[in-house]
Amino acid sequence: MTNLLKPATWLAGYIADLPTPFDDNDRIDLTAFAQLCERQTEAGASAIVVGETAGEASSLTPAEHDAIVRTATEIARGRARIIAGAGSNSTAQAIDLTRRAETAGADAVLSVVPYYNKPMQAGIYAHFQAIANSTTLPIILHDIPSRTLRDLSDDTSLGWRNRSSSSD
Repeated sequence: MTNLLKPATWLAGYIADLPTPFDDNDRIDLTAFAQLCERQTEAGASAIVVGETAGEASSLTPAEHDAIVRTATEIARGRARIIAGAGSNSTAQAIDLTRRAETAGADAVLSVVPYYNKPMQAGIYAHFQAIANSTTLPIILHDIPSRTLRDLSDDTSLGWRNRSSSSD
């Protein structure tokens, strides 16, 4: 895991959101995945997102998710940051995915507003606060209003930013 004093400095430029390749037996093809990671790293990606929406997150077991985060970290070797998808509509599951991503070597997590639950802004804030209390990793907020039926409001987002910057 890379020390991130100012994560915003690496959240610029090209950030690749990788798919998770599967073999003919419906198992993750870690060789193909490693090749995807290397290709994006060589192309100058400042970060690589793994295990998120494009990465088949809802289809992965926790062990499979750990494996792709660990593989991406090993391939990148600090040349690109690894952002692990760690979102869930269940706060407890999002916390578990976040902790597992941290253990597997991720540099940050991408955490989604709880989907399908139609959360109020206070609930969204509490969800992200509970996740933040479980990790030392930076958390990137991800909003998909078509799935949540609620936008992440500017007030909630700004409140979150102010909360996280006050701890620096």
